[in-house]
Amino acid sequence: MFFSIAPAADPRFPCHDQLGPWVFSHDNGWDQHQGQWSKGIRNPDQTGNWAGLQWIDSRLHLDHGAWRSFPLWWDQGSRTLTNLLGTGQPIWANTRVYLDADSLYTAPFDPVGQFSRESLSLDQAADIISDRLVQQVQRLPEQCGDRPCRLFLTGGIDTLMIFGAFKYAQVPVDVIDYEHLEYDWFLDQNLQAIRERHWAYAQIHHWTQPTVLVSGGCGDESMMRGPTTLALWAAWHGLDVNSMLLSRTGYHVHYFSQPKNRQIFQDHWQRREQIKQTHTTAQQLHQQILDINLNDHQHWHLGHTLTWTPLLDLELTKTVLRLDPDSMIEQMIDAALCKRVLAQLFEPGLSLLSPNKNYRSRSLLHGIKATRPPGNVLL
Repeated sequence: MFFSIAPAADPRFPCHDQLGPWVFSHDNGWDQHQGQWSKGIRNPDQTGNWAGLQWIDSRLHLDHGAWRSFPLWWDQGSRTLTNLLGTGQPIWANTRVYLDADSLYTAPFDPVGQFSRESLSLDQAADIISDRLVQQVQRLPEQCGDRPCRLFLTGGIDTLMIFGAFKYAQVPVDVIDYEHLEYDWFLDQNLQAIRERHWAYAQIHHWTQPTVLVSGGCGDESMMRGPTTLALWAAWHGLDVNSMLLSRTGYHVHYFSQPKNRQIFQDHWQRREQIKQTHTTAQQLHQQILDINLNDHQHWHLGHTLTWTPLLDLELTKTVLRLDPDSMIEQMIDAALCKRVLAQLFEPGLSLLSPNKNYRSRSLLHGIKATRPPGNVLL
């Protein structure tokens, strides 16, 4: 779902269409219907990983899921709006945009919405999250159409939770045990630069035929296991994460003990008084965490491969933030909430989980039957 909107065609793209006075340059895989261009998977509540573009009433409107899955930049000098290696002004995810014949206009909106402060136990939170994942999976066959739906199990907790939701809902999905990357013109020209700017595209599959790739993207962030938001949360609560890591074992301990993450925890711990003064209430703290997650873009679509990202969901984060501090620590150290979700959905999946995050012990997955379509590319 890469695109550029400018007065002239952008040579980085293979496809170019005129929308009013603007040229819409884009990768493959966009659909056109009654003057509207669109790409992605849209949920009934307008969330999901999708974008739409339409010239109406002398304006070019860019629409997208409530939690925009992609970054966006506006370069005033070249009058270019793009999500491909943009220059100029970043446009944050709480901003809607449209173009008239000459200029960009922005309007703020609230993608976070209301959230409850009523406390939840780990089991209560697991019930809510399990139900939400299953509901998303149940809608997917209709949303996919005749595209095959494929899931690459990494041995990590996020893809296993999603796999568990498929098992619980009895919705079929092709499990693949290989890394697949077919090049089209756009990838050949741009993939290296995209990977240098966006780390998640070093972990992507691509088919040139219409396909849905199930992604665990945004799982750490949505489930409050990302170092930055956890460091902020812990410092506000007066908890020294680095000290805790010295005496604890669990799924995240090795990952959080890496020097780059220890530095994040240390920096926030040293600023804990400032953080407390800046965010005087828990609601302000949670709003900041949700805003950070909104702008942490990871997987949007690539060519004819649509990336389905059920963990790109602020409602999941709102649920996790309702845990009491002791339960949040268990989630932080050992993914305790995520393990409860997996156990509810597919308890045998716990035996497939790698002992540590990013350990990638895929040998544990040998009991899962994988699907190998003809012509796969092994990297």
